[in-house]
Amino acid sequence: MKIPGTREAADLLLRRVCEIEVLRGGIKERLDRIVTAARGAAVLKRAAIEKEDLSLRSALKTWFASIRGTLGERKIVSLTFGSIGPMGKSGVKFIGGSTETDVIEALARADKKLFEKFVRTSAEFNRAAVLEATPEELLVLRAIGVELGEPAVTVAPKLEALKHV
Repeated sequence: MKIPGTREAADLLLRRVCEIEVLRGGIKERLDRIVTAARGAAVLKRAAIEKEDLSLRSALKTWFASIRGTLGERKIVSLTFGSIGPMGKSGVKFIGGSTETDVIEALARADKKLFEKFVRTSAEFNRAAVLEATPEELLVLRAIGVELGEPAVTVAPKLEALKHV
C-alpha cells in the first residue's frame, strides 16, 4: 500500500479503516446472532431428544415389569441393541404407615431372635439383613409393616450394535 502524501489522502485511508471497522462489527454481530440462534436451536433439540429418550426408557421399563414374572432365573433381558434388567438390590420399604421405630418396637415384642437379627442397636433397623431374610421371616416382617421393594430397572443401550445394522 502506498503511503499518503497529503492530509486528504491520509483522510481517505482513514475513512477506509473506519469502513472496515464497521464491516468487521457487522460481521461480528451477524456471527453473534447466528451463534445465539444455533445455541437456542440446539437447546430445543436437546430437550426434545431428552424427552423422547425418557419416554422410550419408560416404555421399556414398563414392558420389562410386565414380563418380569416370566423370566425365571434370568433377571436381565438381552436384546440386539442392549439389555434391560434390575439395577442393584431390592430396597426395604415400610408399608401401611409403619415407621422404622414402629417396626423395631414390634420386633422387640414379637420375637427376640428376629429382633437380634433385624435390629443393629436398640434404635437402628438393619435393612441389609432384610435383603437376606428367609421367606418365613419376610412374612413376619410384612405383618409388622416391612417388605422388599422392587429394584429399579435399568435400560443399558449397546451403541456398538448400531454399527452392524
